[in-house]
Amino acid sequence: MRSCIVSARGEPFIRLHMQKDPNLTIIILIAGAGLIIFLTGLGFLFLRDFVSRNIRYFLPLPPVSVAAYIYVYNLYQHNDGVLPEKISEVSKELIVSVGITSFSFAAFAGLLILFVSAVRKLF
Repeated sequence: MRSCIVSARGEPFIRLHMQKDPNLTIIILIAGAGLIIFLTGLGFLFLRDFVSRNIRYFLPLPPVSVAAYIYVYNLYQHNDGVLPEKISEVSKELIVSVGITSFSFAAFAGLLILFVSAVRKLF
């Protein structure tokens, strides 16, 4: 059985709430994402000279953080509100997701570059 926090009635707390109240997981994810974004923003504030010189590399971070939020929510939902027992299962899921996402990003960006270049030549 997967390890998880147990409620007073002996039911898995997170699993129980994922089934009965998925909003709890969403609220926890929003709070966690907000905290991470806040801390990242503070780091960027202290490194603002470096960030401002390389801003084009930092602009994709907001949609990436939303994608991570959705990924984590789906990971918990797929596993009934708990993480798999083995860290290797989580690592495998993460590596596969990053691989697919990286390929998709590169393909989409490449096609968009070709499209913009072709349309700009027309005008």
